[in-house]
Amino acid sequence: MTENISEIHKILKEEILKREVSKRVHEDEYVTKCPICEEIGSSGRHGHCYVGFKDDGNVFFMCHRCGAKGKFTPDILRKFDIRLDILKEFFEKINKIKVRFTAAN
Repeated sequence: MTENISEIHKILKEEILKREVSKRVHEDEYVTKCPICEEIGSSGRHGHCYVGFKDDGNVFFMCHRCGAKGKFTPDILRKFDIRLDILKEFFEKINKIKVRFTAAN
């Protein structure tokens, strides 16, 4: 991968912090409003969606309100209203690599 994982994570962390009701809770864990809860109209005034950054480049989310969880993909970026091409391309690549590796085993 041509992009440095730590630089990609830094960009995504900055984008998450731009969201309403977002904050850093640990070095590689953030909490924000859940975009799934927002879609169904029950987002509330507090963040319930935790976002965790892994050393292998993956980023995971889990909402303690609605139960939505998974890893970041280009579709999830859109749900979080993050539309930077560099992030979209990174998650397309990392997910393609993981799928190809898994399929080979």
